[in-house]
Amino acid sequence: SVNKQTSRQVTHINNKNNPVSSTRSLVYSSTKKLLRLMTSLALRPFLPSDKPFLIDLYEHSFPEEGRRPTRGWLEMPGRDAAFCLNGIEADGVAAGLLTVWQFREFAYVEHFAVSPEMRGGGLGARALQTLVESVQVPIVLEVEPKGSTPMADRRIAFYERQGFVLSPLSYMQPPYRPEGAAIALNLMSTRGDWLCASHEVVCKEIYRRVYGVAAQ
Repeated sequence: SVNKQTSRQVTHINNKNNPVSSTRSLVYSSTKKLLRLMTSLALRPFLPSDKPFLIDLYEHSFPEEGRRPTRGWLEMPGRDAAFCLNGIEADGVAAGLLTVWQFREFAYVEHFAVSPEMRGGGLGARALQTLVESVQVPIVLEVEPKGSTPMADRRIAFYERQGFVLSPLSYMQPPYRPEGAAIALNLMSTRGDWLCASHEVVCKEIYRRVYGVAAQ
């Protein structure tokens, strides 16, 4: 479940006759310039002071069917030692979230989102590369099927640029809520050959540990 909702992103229209649009374009351009100048980026555990920012980003970046109830999500680090709720910090400023399950054979990225005003400057790519460099096992994440939407294709292309490989094998994401329905997705990994060979084992571990269900 990687940032499936985009309703908060502001569309910037470069219209010289519209002072509001022009101002937004200037702000957006300035933000991108600042992002390029940033030198310090860190993934760090969730802090109490992060709570308002993380809740807002989590609830607006992911549709209800693609996320846990917020209260339970915030309590997850205390319930399961394998779950890490990381804040993405850029030059000391809260910039995003990255939740990871650290299993023995692989790491699973459950949710990944960058604050809307911080997007477009390469921050997400740097955060993901920081994660890749910090773990010694393959990384796995879920994406919507290729060709399902233009946004899905852009996300897949983004992960491919970071070294992830799309698995062609069938995968169903179990629902987060009892009344929900399973969703057809695909898995990507930093080790495509390994994922294809270990697909069944990986799915069983994700279903059991992340979603609390038996194999689909």
